[in-house]
Amino acid sequence: MDPRLLKHYNTELAHLREMGVEFAQQFPKIAARLGINDFNVADPYVERLLEGTAFLAARVQLKLEEEFPRFTQHLTQVVLPQSACPTPSMLIARLAPDLGNPNLATGFTVPRHTALIASQASGDAVHCQFRTGADLTLWPLELTDARYLAQVTDLPLTTLPGTRALARRVKGALRLRLLAAEGLSFDMLSLDSLRLYFAGGDDTAWKLFEFVTGSALAVVISTPQRPVSRVDTLAGDVVSSTGFDDDEALLPVTPNAFQGYRLLHEYFAFAERFRFARIDGLSAVLPAFASREIELTILLANGDAALERVISREHLLLDCVPAINLFSKHADRAFVSDNVAEFHVVPDRTRPLDFEVHTVTAVSGYGAGDDSEQVFHPFYGDFLADRPEDAAYFTVRREPRVVPAERKRSGYRTEYVGSEVFVSIVDPREAPYSGDLRQLSFETLCTNRDLPLLMPHGGTQNDFALDIAAPVASVRCVTRPSPPAAPCLDFGHNWRLVDQLALHYLSLYDGDAREGAAALRSLLSLHVSGNDEVSRRQIAGILSVHATPVVRRLPMPGPIAFGRGLQIELSAEDMAFQGGSAYLLGCVLDRFFARYVSINAFVQTVLRTTTRGEILRLPPRCGIRQIF
Repeated sequence: MDPRLLKHYNTELAHLREMGVEFAQQFPKIAARLGINDFNVADPYVERLLEGTAFLAARVQLKLEEEFPRFTQHLTQVVLPQSACPTPSMLIARLAPDLGNPNLATGFTVPRHTALIASQASGDAVHCQFRTGADLTLWPLELTDARYLAQVTDLPLTTLPGTRALARRVKGALRLRLLAAEGLSFDMLSLDSLRLYFAGGDDTAWKLFEFVTGSALAVVISTPQRPVSRVDTLAGDVVSSTGFDDDEALLPVTPNAFQGYRLLHEYFAFAERFRFARIDGLSAVLPAFASREIELTILLANGDAALERVISREHLLLDCVPAINLFSKHADRAFVSDNVAEFHVVPDRTRPLDFEVHTVTAVSGYGAGDDSEQVFHPFYGDFLADRPEDAAYFTVRREPRVVPAERKRSGYRTEYVGSEVFVSIVDPREAPYSGDLRQLSFETLCTNRDLPLLMPHGGTQNDFALDIAAPVASVRCVTRPSPPAAPCLDFGHNWRLVDQLALHYLSLYDGDAREGAAALRSLLSLHVSGNDEVSRRQIAGILSVHATPVVRRLPMPGPIAFGRGLQIELSAEDMAFQGGSAYLLGCVLDRFFARYVSINAFVQTVLRTTTRGEILRLPPRCGIRQIF
């Protein structure tokens, strides 16, 4: 029972008694019949009558209070959909290529949203299903060695045209040795881009990710023999981080929602999904290497000599891609009844605990003959969409799942309970539904609720099977599935989410650095699940935010042009990011700020920590928010 009911009951009962005294004073003859002379009612039947009336009035008050949270919930579903839906489990999967397959010579692309179906079920449960978050091109390559070098003494850096001016700035290097499949050499491959994942569950992976993506000076391509028989170089800007664009998003991208919040949501839900680097431009140099084996040496402006004893090929992986436990599913039909105003959306009635509705994407109604279909459009959907005048609509309401008493006694399989979704419909005449409507059909995006936490992985067999034919030898989990998170349905939380619509970068600019940090911490905390203490510690580690107007050369092609923008300087506490990366949070915030800034301005993000000083100074990034 809702604890607010008792509060409203006592309030209503006190009101009735106070009004009863006033009524008795004004109308003593009538009040005498009820026995109401003071706060004590002499007639016990009248006392019970007042208590029953107070109980009914309390239920009405509670019902009225629930209407406003419904409004804010519908509003967040439109402008902040990722916060109104459960956060699915995520992981990193490695699709090891079949090196003997001849189709790999020209590269084989596993498209985004490819299904990864768990090979083993969790006990007698269903097989979990994940979807990849980005295109992955497989090549007949094997990473045979990976090393960190504190000093690069076996390459002629001072004589190479591409590294002569950079030799004095080199503080370390990452060397990768690649081996092509039998019968192939690198000049036979049309390889242009190489994707790397920094594996490991400690600070080593984060530190190496920061050095490679944030301080790459140049990439030296050479043969493994010493002295080298062939060597070439690429500029350091060919090394970049990935996962920030909309075409690599894990959570659904909706056109009417601000995608900066989606980036924050993905970071706090599963930061490892950003721990990738990409090396581009390889097609310009590889045709000169007619050998099966080459070395890539990434020269770094920042480094740590302690990594030389730690880094091995287990810390760098090829052919990895992030995946999310989110997939399309046709839910079971709901039968329409005259005495039901809402319809429970159940993906599978035979296994209701193995699926959870993330989003209702479409609703259709069917009559008694099941031959006439009526399409219902989302009432809080795209208001600019071209819809017929007689269009019918549906709304979605989500509430926490109620656990039966017997399950409470027997215990839960995990700590995650989840939520349930209900749909209300209205026809073109603003009636609840048509009289001949008999069934409702739902198209949904679903998760497997908490099943990924129980999914066996890491054994000798494949963890997943693909839903397409691909030259893949095995598909395995590189990381453990992240725990799912239920949406916060609290009224106050939803109202604070809506309040973000009035927040922009000027909120960080107005006031001093501490006030800007407080505003940023308040914003970030809304995208963290309630039991995620690691993320909350990182947010608390943001000490100051200061924005300064600056003039810089605009980072765009064409004639040289200068413009005004903002330099946002952040300060963070190193100890708050143990097991994580302040550098990555700075990269995410840089993209977040750029989505707030208009297309005629730019933002430049600078991050300093209390012990290491400046660790991040990104180039100016043009804003992408359009102004009409």
